[in-house]
Amino acid sequence: MTQFKTDGIVLKEVPVSEADRMVTILTRDHGMVSGFAGNAKRLRSRKAAASAMLCYSHFELFERKGRYIVDSAEAIEMFLGLRQDVVRLSLAAYFAELTRCLVPEGEGGEDYLRLLLNSLHLLAGEKRPAALIKAVFELRMLELAGHMPDLVGCTCCGAYEGAFSLLPGRAVLCCHACAERQPEIQDGEQPMPLLPGVLAAMRHILYSDERRIFDFTLSEEGLQALERTVERYLRIQLDRGFSTLDFYRSMQRGLG
Repeated sequence: MTQFKTDGIVLKEVPVSEADRMVTILTRDHGMVSGFAGNAKRLRSRKAAASAMLCYSHFELFERKGRYIVDSAEAIEMFLGLRQDVVRLSLAAYFAELTRCLVPEGEGGEDYLRLLLNSLHLLAGEKRPAALIKAVFELRMLELAGHMPDLVGCTCCGAYEGAFSLLPGRAVLCCHACAERQPEIQDGEQPMPLLPGVLAAMRHILYSDERRIFDFTLSEEGLQALERTVERYLRIQLDRGFSTLDFYRSMQRGLG
């Protein structure tokens, strides 16, 4: 049995008894880890808050033959701002589900963890519009997981400026001039026309240093278009839906 210490954030918790829970943790050093947290549901347990959903903590774990036990946990950041707003909390839950979907097993989680923590920090503090944080998180997560679209220029002629559509299945741009001359390049796809501001924002998200990816502004209309575009691209690339995303949308409509 091996013991190790690491920092990580809880992406899922499942009760297994009145006192115990199973937790899925995105760790800095060991990637995705699922482990048994004994007595973590007891109020007096030091693990109670630190092993709860969306809590970033310092963990001590035992590992044996691929099975993990949470020996201790100490909270670093609980993102209390999220827990005071049901809409933001539901969006954070979607971030956690998307992370569980995209992080490969057996790989280090440093880059994914940093992106998730930065996104939750901004969301909890209301430091950026939720639609902006969501679009940045989704697009950069897709990039980290190997689903990055090529937004440098038209896939046919290489044009950088002009009117473009995104071909979501092939993850490439096509300028409208080439689409008119060669309609077959769409290959049965439904192209997604991109407003100039939306394309500029997506290029910024993908090609900027990670410290600047949230540093841009769009009009309310442009931000809504960006959010719709990125979400549709994500759904097509991953060919699946997310229950937490559907719940987030329902909460938006309910409180809108």
